[in-house]
Amino acid sequence: ARFSKQGEDFYRNGKLWVNPECGASPPATPSAERDVPPSNRLSEISNVGFRSENLSGDDAFEIGQVAVGTRWTDVVNCSPGPLVEYRMEQTSLDGTPGEVVDTSGNNNDATSQGGLGTGIDDPAIAGNPGTCRYGDFDGDNDQITDNDAGDYLNGLEAVTVMAWVYNSASFSGNDRGIFFTDDTGSGKDNRLGLRYDTNGFFGGADDVIKASVYTDECDPDQECLQVETVSGLMAQNQWQHIAMTWTTDGEIKVYVNGNEVSTSGTQGNGGTGALAGVERLDIGQGAKGQRWQGRIDEFRAFGVALTEAEIMAEMNRAFPCSGFGPNHIRLTHPGRGLTCSSSQVIVEACANQDCTDLFEDPLDVTFTSPADNWVPNPVTFTGQTDVQLNVTEPSTVTLGANAVSPSARNATRCFSGGSETCQMTFLDAGFVIDVPDHVSGSVVNGSITAVRKDDETERCVPEFSDESKDVSLWSQYSNPSGGSLSVSIDGGAVPTASPGSTRSLEFDGDGVATIDLRYPDVGRVEFNALHEGTGESEGLVMTGVGDFVARPAYFTLDILDNPEASSVSDDNVFVAAGEDFPVTVSSRNIDDDITPNFGNESAPEGVVLNPSLVAPVGGDLPDLEGAFGEFGLGCNGDDDQDGTACGNFNWPEVGIIGVTPTLASGAYLGSENVTGNEVANVGRFVPASFAMQIVDSGAVAPYCSAGNSFAYIGQDLGWSPGSEPLVEVRALATAGSTTRNYTMGSFLRLDSSGVERVAASADETALSTLGAPLSVDTLLDPMARSVASPGVIRFRFSGADSLRYEKEPAAQVAPFNPDYRIAIDRVRDQDNVTSTQPALSLQPGFAFDMRYGRVVLDNAFGPETLPLTIPMRAEYFDGSRFVTNVDESCWMFNLPDDVTLDFSGSALGDGDTELSPVVDGQAQAGTVVDSDQMVLSAPGEGKSEDPGNRGIELELAVPVWLQHFWQQGGSNDLSDPTALATFGVFRGNDRIIYWREVR
Repeated sequence: ARFSKQGEDFYRNGKLWVNPECGASPPATPSAERDVPPSNRLSEISNVGFRSENLSGDDAFEIGQVAVGTRWTDVVNCSPGPLVEYRMEQTSLDGTPGEVVDTSGNNNDATSQGGLGTGIDDPAIAGNPGTCRYGDFDGDNDQITDNDAGDYLNGLEAVTVMAWVYNSASFSGNDRGIFFTDDTGSGKDNRLGLRYDTNGFFGGADDVIKASVYTDECDPDQECLQVETVSGLMAQNQWQHIAMTWTTDGEIKVYVNGNEVSTSGTQGNGGTGALAGVERLDIGQGAKGQRWQGRIDEFRAFGVALTEAEIMAEMNRAFPCSGFGPNHIRLTHPGRGLTCSSSQVIVEACANQDCTDLFEDPLDVTFTSPADNWVPNPVTFTGQTDVQLNVTEPSTVTLGANAVSPSARNATRCFSGGSETCQMTFLDAGFVIDVPDHVSGSVVNGSITAVRKDDETERCVPEFSDESKDVSLWSQYSNPSGGSLSVSIDGGAVPTASPGSTRSLEFDGDGVATIDLRYPDVGRVEFNALHEGTGESEGLVMTGVGDFVARPAYFTLDILDNPEASSVSDDNVFVAAGEDFPVTVSSRNIDDDITPNFGNESAPEGVVLNPSLVAPVGGDLPDLEGAFGEFGLGCNGDDDQDGTACGNFNWPEVGIIGVTPTLASGAYLGSENVTGNEVANVGRFVPASFAMQIVDSGAVAPYCSAGNSFAYIGQDLGWSPGSEPLVEVRALATAGSTTRNYTMGSFLRLDSSGVERVAASADETALSTLGAPLSVDTLLDPMARSVASPGVIRFRFSGADSLRYEKEPAAQVAPFNPDYRIAIDRVRDQDNVTSTQPALSLQPGFAFDMRYGRVVLDNAFGPETLPLTIPMRAEYFDGSRFVTNVDESCWMFNLPDDVTLDFSGSALGDGDTELSPVVDGQAQAGTVVDSDQMVLSAPGEGKSEDPGNRGIELELAVPVWLQHFWQQGGSNDLSDPTALATFGVFRGNDRIIYWREVR
C-alpha cells in the first residue's frame, strides 16, 4: 500500500517514522526513525496493520492500534504513484533519445525536440525545496515526445493528467496545447488531450480550458468525449496547475490550481469504454497543432482518477533542487587601481540575468583570479558584500570568482563604469579619490590624493606636494547605469564622460587636494580624475577613480482624499477596513527635490510602509497590506514622474493610524537606512460591513401555566424572564475578518436603533375565520447593547417588549401554537456602514397555545328572602363551541369593585341589595370556588310594590382578552360579560316540567 499523512509523520512499533514522500511506500527498515514519547507511541505490535477508513470525507489508512492522542486527522490519501513523471530537471537538452527522464521509476523516458531548453529562474514553487527546473517552450517547434506512451495509457479505465503551465502567449487565437496523444493533422480533439481555447465551440464560453478523451467504443474519425470549462480560466504570464481526470463512466473533470472548475459544455456521448487511440505522448502540443509558448513542469499521468484533495497534494509537492544556486556572481570594480593601495570590489549574488533580484540564501564565493590577492577569500555573504583586491605590480588582471555551496548556474560577470569587463589595470602612480557616502543634495568634503609607490617601502607616498595641478574631472553613473542629474564640484557641474572638464587643484604637502562635491540624485556614482604632465613632467599620466553612494534624504507620502482624522466624527470616514487606497511615495534629497534615479538600481530599491496606531489607544495594530509598484509609473500603470511610485494599500482594522515610509532593504546600496516623513493621521477606517447572527431566538412567556400552558388572543405577551432574544453583530473588514477595534470607545458607532427590526404583522400559519393570517401587533423597545468580544456586539431585546394577537370577530378560531417572526432586516451604524447579508428571521419559542377566550356570567333568579349567586366561568373556543377553560387558574377579580349594578327599570333601588366583598378572587379550573362567588344579598320581603319587576343587571369588568363580542347585529365592539339577577321568583324544582303561578 502507498500511503502518507500529508505534511506529517507516522508511527510504527513505538517509533516515529519520518513521513515518506507522498506516493512512496513506507520504509522497510528503521532507516529514518526517531524515538517517540511513550504517551504518543503506538501499542507494541509485531506487524503493521492497515485498515481503510473515511476521515474528513477522504479515504485514508489508519496504522495499527493508535494510542490516545495519536489518531490521524485531516488525512490526505496519496495517489498510487504516477505512470509517468517528467520533472524536467535536465540542465541542457539536445534531442538525445530518452534524455527527458521519467522520475516515476517506470522508465518511460522521453525525448525533446526543436531545441527545447530548461530554466530555473522563476519556478512554479520557488525555493529549495521547490519545483526547481522547468521546460522553456518557444511556441514554434519545441515539444517533448514519448513514442511508447500507448503501452501504458491504452486500456486504462481511469486516468489523471496534470502539469504546471505558464502561458506567455496572448489570448487572441490561442489554441495552444499542453499535451496530446495522436497526430494533430485532423485538428480534432478526438484523443486524450488538454489545451487552451480562446473561443470555446460547443460550450459558448471564451478563454476556456478544453479536455478530451477517446475510448475503444468510439469512432476513430469522430469526436468521442470532450468538455469545455467556464470562461476566463486561461492565464497569461503566471503559473497555473491544470489537471484533468476521466473514468469509464464517461465523466471528465478539470481542475485549476487544485480546485475543480465548472464546465460550460460537453460534446460527444462516448467515453464509457477503455482508453484507446494513444499513439504517443506529445507535451507542448495540442489537437490544433499549436505549440505551447511558455513553460511546462511537473508533468504526471496516473492510472486512476485522483480526488480533489489528492490533486492538491500532488500540486504542492516540492523537491530538493540540485545546483540551485544564484544565476551568476557579479563583480563591480573601478577599472583602475594602484599598486600601493587596495581597491574595493562589490560582489553580488544575482538571482537572475539582469541582477534585478539578489539570491536570498547564504553563499560562499571563492576568488580565483588574480590568485591570493583578495581579502577576504573566500567570503560568505547573502545578497551583496564588499571585498578588497591588492595587486602590487603594474599590470592588467582579469577578475574571476566561483560560487560554491551552492554553485552559480552561469559564469561570473564583471562591470566597470557601466561597461561589462573583467579586466582591471593597476599602476604605480595615480589618484586616490575619497568621497564619503552621503545624503543626496548635501555638500560633502572629498579628497583627491596624488600618490606613487615608494620603491623601497612599496607604500603610497605623495606625488605632488604644495603645488597646483590641472586635473580633468568627470563622473560616471554606476548604479543605476544612467541618470539625468550631474555631479557638481566646488559649485560647478562636471561632465558625465571622459575627458571631463579641467580644474586647477591645490595639493598640500601630503599630496591631498580637497573638493566640495554635491550630487542632487541618488545611486552609486564613480568619480574620475586624470592628469597628464607637461614640461618637466612630460609623459606623466595619473588617473584615479573612486565611488560614493548618495542616498535619499527622506521619503514623502501623498495619500489621496485622506481626511487626517484625529478623533471620531461624522465627516471623517476614509475607507473601509481592508479596502485599497492609493499611496504615492517620493524619494527626495535634502532640498526636498525628487531624486529621479531612486528605484532604477540594478536590484531596485523600494519603500515599505510601517503603521503606528493613533487611535483607539490600546487597540490592535495589524500589518498594512500592499506594496508600491515600479518607480516611474503612476497608479494606473502609465508613465509618471521618476523617483515616485504608487501602490494600493489596505489596513484590515478600524481606527486611525500613522504611516511612515522606510527603505525596504534597510541600507541604500549597502550604505545606510533611510526613513521618511510620517503621515501622522491616516483614516478614519471603518468596518466594511456587518455580519448578523441570532444567538438566541428567545421565548414568549405564557399567560397561565397552572395546567396546560396557554395565553389568550388579545392579551399583551412578553418574553420569559432571562429568555429575551439575543442578536449578535460582528464588524468585518472586506476579507471577512473581525475588526476588533470597532468596539473600543467612540469607534463603536452602532447602537440599538441601527439594528433594523421588522416585526411581523400577522402569524405565519394561523388563519382567521375569513382565511386571512391572524393579525399581530408588536411593540419593541430599544435593545440593550453589550460587547461580547473585540469587534462583536450583542443586542438583547427589552423585557418591556410586547406582542398581541388582535382580538376581532374573525379571530374566534381553535387553539393554535403561534408561528411568529421578527425580521432582523439589516444593520446600519452612524457611518452608514451596513450589513450585506439577507435579513434574518427570528422565530421566538411559544411553549403554549393561543386560545380565543371569554368570561361568562349566567342569569340568576330566586326569592327576595335569600342571597342570590351569579355563576361565572372562563371559556375558550375549541373550534366548534365554547368550553370551560379548565386550565384557567390565573384570572383574578375583586368584588364589588369590578362589577357595575344597573337598577334602572327595577323595582329595587340602590342599597336594596349589594355584592358580598371578594378580594383577589381567582379562577380555579375555569370556575370560581364558593368563597369567591359573586353573591347578591337578599333584599327582603315588601321591598317593592311591583313584585314582578325585581331584575338587576350586572356587568363584570374583565381584561380585553376575556371580553367578547356580546352585542348582536354584527357589532365589532368587545364588551364585558353581563347577567340579569331577578329576586322574587321561585326557581322551582328541577323535576317539574311545567309550572304556572295563579293569583
